[in-house]
Amino acid sequence: MAKAKAATPKPPGGPRGPAAPPKPERGGNYFKEVYLELRKVTWPTRAELLKMTQVVIATVILFACIIGAADLVMSIAVKQLYVQGGSTTIKSLQGK
Repeated sequence: MAKAKAATPKPPGGPRGPAAPPKPERGGNYFKEVYLELRKVTWPTRAELLKMTQVVIATVILFACIIGAADLVMSIAVKQLYVQGGSTTIKSLQGK
């Protein structure tokens, strides 16, 4: 017969939480490190920035039109439902 494998023991205390953020090096200045990291960034040119801004503005306008049209259609549909089903109002009940 084959031997059953022994279960691996679980660490005591249950599951571990998230890891702690790395500690800064000794003598390191946070803002100096941020500045040095920002120097490594490849920033967009003015032409690229303008083109990306135009894309964002066009997208916002497009979605505003789509949401506005959907809102208009739904409001017309809801108004039609109220007009068609308007027979059960307080005044119609008092008139009987």
